[in-house]
Amino acid sequence: LAVLATTDGLTGILNRRSFLERAAEDFKRAVRYNEPFAVLMLDLDHFKAVNDNHGHQVGDDVLRAVVALCKQNLRDSDSMGRYGGEEFMICLPHADLDTASGVAERLRTDVQSTSITIPDGAISITTSIGVAILRGSDTGVENMIARADTALYAAKGQGRNRVVVDPGDPVPQDTPDLFPDAQRGTTL
Repeated sequence: LAVLATTDGLTGILNRRSFLERAAEDFKRAVRYNEPFAVLMLDLDHFKAVNDNHGHQVGDDVLRAVVALCKQNLRDSDSMGRYGGEEFMICLPHADLDTASGVAERLRTDVQSTSITIPDGAISITTSIGVAILRGSDTGVENMIARADTALYAAKGQGRNRVVVDPGDPVPQDTPDLFPDAQRGTTL
C-alpha cells in the first residue's frame, strides 16, 4: 500500500505529493549543510498531438519510455516525480549550476534522439526543461520549483526543445558531458 500511495501508477516514479515531500527534505538538507542543489522541470513538447494522433495508449507508452530514459541518466541520489500530465520534476542534490545544466541538456538531447516504437512505426518527441539552483534567498523548495517552472515556460516560448536556466541564476560556463559512457539515440 505504501508503494501505491507514493508512486505514479503509470510511470512508476514518485507521484506529485511524494515528490514534493522528498524535494522538501532534499532542500532542507542542502540548506543545513550548505550544499548545492538544483531542480529541473521537464515538459514533453506537443504531447497533446501524440494523444490526438496516436491515441492515449501510445501517449502512455511515450510517457513510460521518456521516464525510463531519464532514469538511466540520473544518479541514485536524484529523485524524479510526475508533476502533472506530461510534466516531470527532478531534484539533483549536490548539483551546482554547471552540473544541473549539463544533466538537463543531456536529458534533452537523449529524448530528442530516441525513437519510441509504437504499433504503427516509431515516433520521436522533444522536451523543454527549466533549471533552477538553490539561492540563499530561497525559503523553501517551492521557490525553486516556481523558478524552474518560469524557466520551462521561457524554453517553450523560445521555440521548445531547449534548456533554459532561471534568469536569476548565473549562466553556466560550459555543460560538460557528465555521463560519457551512456547510450544515446536508442530505441525504446
